[in-house]
Amino acid sequence: MKKAFCILFFTLALFGFGCANKIDTVKDENAPKEINREQILTQAKRDGLIMDDNEIEKMSDVSVLQTTNGKNQTSFAQYIKKDFAGWNSAALADVTSGGSFGLAFSTFETGSYTLVVKMGNLPELSEGSHYEGWVVKRGNEMRVISVGQAIKNEDQFVIVFKSPEDLTAYDFFVLTLESNETDPSPSSHILEGTFR
Repeated sequence: MKKAFCILFFTLALFGFGCANKIDTVKDENAPKEINREQILTQAKRDGLIMDDNEIEKMSDVSVLQTTNGKNQTSFAQYIKKDFAGWNSAALADVTSGGSFGLAFSTFETGSYTLVVKMGNLPELSEGSHYEGWVVKRGNEMRVISVGQAIKNEDQFVIVFKSPEDLTAYDFFVLTLESNETDPSPSSHILEGTFR
């Protein structure tokens, strides 16, 4: 009887430890994996989803800057909860490896181009700096148009830009961090995305 009890105890203990090890393995498989943001950004540059270093340098050349009759709108309440179905849209990626994000929408209807950009989790601005938006026509003949400063609205930043010109060929958006100096060219890139 003692021998049978010992065999039964040994068998249960063996299966019990085996199950406990199996549970630990399952827990490890479900553990959150760390995101390698640098690797993601490198791949996005290779795939052309965000600008590579040559494009960033080219964009900062004032010779690619264009002007338009468009205006940055300071009244944008009607666009905060608007349904943008049918508009071109761009998911904006944080190219600084930070946690900022955004969405941009554009359309050309009834003789008017409208761009709406909503961004969140941007770093607090230091005194003497601002966020500025740009629409870009990428390629050998790069062209860049400023769409004005982002305006803080509660917990997000917003840009609403209107122009009588059809700017839908400018199918890339960039948000930069700018100092309030007189240099007109784009500075540090924060968010980027392609309109689809």
